[in-house]
Amino acid sequence: MKQIISLFFIVVLAGFNCLFSQNVENSQFAKPNLPQESIYVHYNSSLLFSGEYLYMKVYCLDAVNGRPSKLSEIAYLELVNEAGKAVFKHKVALKNSKRQSDYFVPSDLPSGNYKLVGYTQWMINFGVSSFFQADITVLNPYSNDQEALVKIEDSELSEEKMREDTESENLDRGFKKFELLLSDDKFGKREKAAVVLKNNIRELGFGNYSLSIRKIDEIPALKRLSTINFERSISSKQLPKPYAFPPESSGSILSGKVYAKNTGKPAADKNVAISIPGKDFYFQGRATNAQGMFSFSLDSHHQSDLATLQVVEKDKESYNLELTKNEPIDYSGLTFRSIKIDSSMAKEIVQRSVSNQIENGYYSVKPDTIISKEPFKPFYYYEDKVDYDLDDFTRFPTMKETLIEIVDFVWTRRNAAGETELNVVNYKHQDETEEPPLLFIDGMLVQDHETVLNYDPMKVKSISFLRNSYIFGTHTYQGVILIETKLGDYKHQLSEDYYKDLELFKPKEPKQYYHQVYDETNTAKRIPDYRSQLLWEPNIELQRIVLRFDFFTSNNTGVYEISLEGFTFDGQPVSLKERFIVE
Repeated sequence: MKQIISLFFIVVLAGFNCLFSQNVENSQFAKPNLPQESIYVHYNSSLLFSGEYLYMKVYCLDAVNGRPSKLSEIAYLELVNEAGKAVFKHKVALKNSKRQSDYFVPSDLPSGNYKLVGYTQWMINFGVSSFFQADITVLNPYSNDQEALVKIEDSELSEEKMREDTESENLDRGFKKFELLLSDDKFGKREKAAVVLKNNIRELGFGNYSLSIRKIDEIPALKRLSTINFERSISSKQLPKPYAFPPESSGSILSGKVYAKNTGKPAADKNVAISIPGKDFYFQGRATNAQGMFSFSLDSHHQSDLATLQVVEKDKESYNLELTKNEPIDYSGLTFRSIKIDSSMAKEIVQRSVSNQIENGYYSVKPDTIISKEPFKPFYYYEDKVDYDLDDFTRFPTMKETLIEIVDFVWTRRNAAGETELNVVNYKHQDETEEPPLLFIDGMLVQDHETVLNYDPMKVKSISFLRNSYIFGTHTYQGVILIETKLGDYKHQLSEDYYKDLELFKPKEPKQYYHQVYDETNTAKRIPDYRSQLLWEPNIELQRIVLRFDFFTSNNTGVYEISLEGFTFDGQPVSLKERFIVE
C-alpha cells in the first residue's frame, strides 16, 4: 500500500498554493430592535485525510456585541463541495449558545476543496454571506482523481504568519492577557505533558473556550479562521414580514398546513398533533391559524428519529395535511481555495495515511462516548400515574377483557357514531365524562380506539392511566391511557391524507472524546499509538485564573500546535497558539 500511494503522488501531484477567503458582509444593522446572529466554528484542521476526524465547536453569538446569543437553540453545520452540494449536514442543539460536533472523513469522499459553513435558521434570512465560512481541503490518497487539487495557483498567508497575527492581538501595551504555558517545549514518545492556560485579566477573561492539540505536517494547509480573524456579519437586508425563516428559539421547528378536502382551502382552528414514540415519549398538540398553518417547536431530548403527525378531529378524514418543505440553500456563490503540494511531499502523505489506518484499526479500544441526555419529562410528569404490569395478573384473551378485569377507572362505551371508545373516570368527581382520553401505544397517539381493542394483549407489557383533564389545541381530554408493548415496536402506519409518518432530522449527540492515558497498570502500552490529534477539549468554561490540561504524546513524532479559541462572557475574542516537539 505504501508503494502504491508513494508512486501515485510522485507522478500525479502538481502545485497549487494556499488561498484564504472570508466571505463576510460588513454593513449597517438592518433594524436596531431586531437581533441578528453570527456563528463561529473552531475546527481542528483545514487539511483532512480520509480516515480522520473534523472536530468542530460551535459558538452562536449576537452579531453586534459578540456575546452569546439567546435567540436560537439550534445551529447547522455543513461541508459543501465545489458543486454546491452538502457532503454532510449536522444539526446541533445549542446549550448556553454553544455545542460540539464531529465528522469522520470517509474513504469515498473525493479529494478536493470544500467549505465548512455554519448558521442558524434565523441567519438564512440574511443570506449565505452572513454564514460562517471556512476553507477545508480533503485529501484522499487512495483515489486516482486528484484534479480538484491541482487547478489553482495563488498565494496565501501561512499558518506561521497567522500565529504571529493572533499573538499580537493578545498583547495590550506589552502585557499578555492570556498565556499558554507548557511544562516543556520537547517531549518523548508516550510522555505525559501539561499545558496551563493562564488568565492574566482575571474576571475579564472568564468565558467559553475550546482547545485542540494537533500535529503540524510539512504539507501546507490553508489558514484556519481564528476568533481574531473572524468578523461578525451584520446585514442591512430588510426582512420580509412574516419572516421566511423564524428563529428556532425553543427547538427545531416543524410546520405545515391543513386543507379542507372538499374546497381545497386552508382549514382554520383544526387540531394537529405530533407524537414521537419511546418510553419517555414526546407529544404536542396545536390548532391551525386562520391560514390553516401549524408549527411545532421540538425539544431536542426526544429519543426516536421517527414521528407521526395527524389531524385530530372527529371528521379527520375530511382534511389533507401537508408539511412545509424548505428548499436547499443556494451555495452557487461560494468561492473555494486550494493548497499547493508536490511530489516531494509523498513521504509525508504516506506516513500520515499509514498512521490513520493504524489508529482506525484500534478505534474499538480508544472509543469516544456519547454524553447522556438529561431525562426527558413528558407532559404528564407531575401527575399521579397508575401502572399495571400485566405479568402480575391473570392474562385474558382480549384487550377489552383485560381492561375490564384488571384496570380500574377505565371502561368502554359506544359513542354517537356507533364506534367503541375507551374512557377514564374523572379524578375529581369520580364520574363518567363526555370527553375521551388521550390514548398512546409505545408513545404513539392512537385516535381509533377499536385498533387498541383488537390488539393482541399477549404483546402488551403494561397499561397505565392518568385521571386528570388535559387541553391540547382546542380539545379537552379526560385522562390519558398509556400502553407499553413488550418489544416497544408498535406500528400504526396509515395511508390517510390526515396522517403523516416522518423521519426527524435529529441533533447530533455530543460526545466525551477519548483521552489517552499511560500509567503503570495501563494495558494500553501494548497498543499502537500514532495519534496526530493528541487532545480535543471542546467544552471549557473558564471561571478561574489558571486552568491545567494534562495529555500524553504518541509515537507520531514531529511538531505539534496547541490552539485555543473562544470568547469571553463579554464577547471579546480570544485566540492563542503554542508549539512543541515530540521526538
